[in-house]
Amino acid sequence: RPPRSTLFPYTTLFRSVKIAAFVAVNLGVIWGVGLALEQLALRFDYNVPKVQEMMALQGQSFDTIVLGNSVAQQSFDPTVVDPIAGTHSYNLATGGQGFLAAELILRQYLRYNEAPERLIIGVFINRGSDGADLSPEIWSQLDSIERGMYRERYPFYEEARLPLSFPVFSAVPAFRYRRSLNEGAKYLVAGDARVAEYRRGFLATRYHLSAAPHFDTVIGELDAPGLKRLVDVATEAGMDVLLYEPPSHPGLSQLNPSREAQLAEVEQIARDNPRILSFRSFNDDAGLTYAHEDWSGANHLAVEGAEKLCTEQLGPWLEDFVVE
Repeated sequence: RPPRSTLFPYTTLFRSVKIAAFVAVNLGVIWGVGLALEQLALRFDYNVPKVQEMMALQGQSFDTIVLGNSVAQQSFDPTVVDPIAGTHSYNLATGGQGFLAAELILRQYLRYNEAPERLIIGVFINRGSDGADLSPEIWSQLDSIERGMYRERYPFYEEARLPLSFPVFSAVPAFRYRRSLNEGAKYLVAGDARVAEYRRGFLATRYHLSAAPHFDTVIGELDAPGLKRLVDVATEAGMDVLLYEPPSHPGLSQLNPSREAQLAEVEQIARDNPRILSFRSFNDDAGLTYAHEDWSGANHLAVEGAEKLCTEQLGPWLEDFVVE
């Protein structure tokens, strides 16, 4: 039998090969799972196909764009507003989009497309600030310039540096599309009722609330510095700005003790900047009421509710600021 010392190089090599094979197999499994989850996300997670479409826009000449969170995404329908206001618009709002995320999206949009004449920002008052929240899908679609800005701004919101785990895990499809399992499960339960479609960035949902939702007290918080920076980016590009508050489900506003202070802060921002042409709240408007069937969620309008809002209020409001 050869001395153990003469076998050492061979046993070490064999172990290294086994370890490398084990790692390769596991990475392959993780990557394959990620690809499968991406297909689920494209089918069931409303945000993923929307983000991929809008972040790939190039050479577009929309005269109006919309930014905001999911409440704006499901309240501003360009196909309904444009014929009324005489505009050509696209809805860039996404779920959980705070003003920092909106600024990064706007900066990248302006790099690849003509600057629109106006920016419309949906300001959802009855919720806390989204702060530095950024979805892994949006991060993965940002250019290096915007990623650098996000790293720089992150500490102002979270009082800590951006964790290395966020960009690392966001690059892994299995992590990025993990929500698709939950969204797919919802579809299995609800079936075709969960079907929705996009119309120039507007999410048209055709499922409805069957009863009024339960609300707890909400402490609203406005990211005023983020809103001001977003407006500055738009105005520096030569755009006029309009702000609107989308509708909340009846009763929610009464549960936000800071609502009046938030509204006053937004109104002051609008008064201080001459390029902000208007701030209009379409919340709790006595001239327009919504049935339970007009909502697809607690604060998200179904396609019928959005059509009512766009036809009777948003379209005529925007028309006043469009110069022939």
